[in-house]
Amino acid sequence: MRKRFDWSWFGFFKIITLCLAIATGALTIPRDLLFLSGVKLDPGAALWAWVRVCFVISAVAVWLQQHQRIQDLERKLEPKIEIRHLRCRTWERSEIDKGNECWIEVFNPSMATSLELVQAEMISIKPDRYGYLPLPLHIKHEPTYKLREFSVNPGSFGMVDIITGPAGHASSQQGLIIPHTIGGHDMMPPGEYVFTIRVSARDVLPAEATYKAWVGKEDGALKCVQL
Repeated sequence: MRKRFDWSWFGFFKIITLCLAIATGALTIPRDLLFLSGVKLDPGAALWAWVRVCFVISAVAVWLQQHQRIQDLERKLEPKIEIRHLRCRTWERSEIDKGNECWIEVFNPSMATSLELVQAEMISIKPDRYGYLPLPLHIKHEPTYKLREFSVNPGSFGMVDIITGPAGHASSQQGLIIPHTIGGHDMMPPGEYVFTIRVSARDVLPAEATYKAWVGKEDGALKCVQL
């Protein structure tokens, strides 16, 4: 990987080109003003002093450009967690097995580094119906509730279930359930709940997001929004 202070022949070529542009451009005005003011300078010494000044200015300008490019590249390569795209849908396995479910995406914006040992947890819920937070959450599409960690490739995402509830039918799930992996899913009574989810991974700063879930009074279906 290129280091922050590495230089290339192309960089030196840019310095020479920029130096010539500066030496023959608008910055020649101070030099001309010196001559017009009657200051007597040795032409040879003045020329080389001016070239050195233009070279230093060019080198600093090119270094700053390269430094900014390297910083931009490091930001793109650095692994980071983004919690995004809250989604909800109605599922139906049978006439008596249906409900609404909501889930989130865990996105990895890095161009080259995977997120490893990713885990999503519910770290707070109000009102608290559990008393043993945090709750490790279920990985979507995972057939069992035993797996708690997963990986996310660069530029890709994984999905985590956050809550299920009624779909507005008499035969659907009536209470609210947090799909955690501790074992046993206690059904919470319908109401309004505010909860915070934290997603962490190895060697990466965790990310948090807060949501509100409730059962609509008009249709009796689960609703969920990000706060």
